[in-house]
Amino acid sequence: MASIILGGIEGGATHSNLVLFNGNGEKLAQVAGPGTNHWILGMEECQKRINKMVEQAKHEAKLPSEKPLNALGMSLSGCEQEETNKQLKEELQKNFPMLSSNYVVCSDTVGSIAAVLENGGIVLIAGTGSNCLLLNPDGSVHRCGGWGHIMGDEGAAWWISHKAIKICFDEQDNFSQPPHPTQVVWKSVQEHYKIETR
Repeated sequence: MASIILGGIEGGATHSNLVLFNGNGEKLAQVAGPGTNHWILGMEECQKRINKMVEQAKHEAKLPSEKPLNALGMSLSGCEQEETNKQLKEELQKNFPMLSSNYVVCSDTVGSIAAVLENGGIVLIAGTGSNCLLLNPDGSVHRCGGWGHIMGDEGAAWWISHKAIKICFDEQDNFSQPPHPTQVVWKSVQEHYKIETR
């Protein structure tokens, strides 16, 4: 069983994590990497990032780079559609034949539920973007959100940041007065963007 090598990626819009295990369940390597949402990056760049993380993990685990993993499970932001999940698997097999022999691709919401519950559950992701999924014990699925920052990721990091900056701008333009002081928020914006004025 120690010769079986399995990989798993939890991939978000801004960062991803990959772990390699052997067939005995022993962790061999863990690698942090960049975002892997193919809708944001494009399919080609997403695949390159996945391959690079696996190569780095193989190197850290002292595994031969030319030996494919036995299986790679990918729970990635943006992988809600079976058609594009199939495309991702097929193109990884074609473009990176030494990456893995088998693939499982699902949404990061599905992966979050599967990691902790056997009979379904509910997950709310509020990271760079937001997404909510209910997986019932009978296998039925209901979801909302996950439309990206332009169409409405209320409660997500991008939305919160945008709203904070907009409140400061509206106050400074005498457009509307916020219900609370904004000095600390505006100072944080200035420090983050290294600016003095709008």
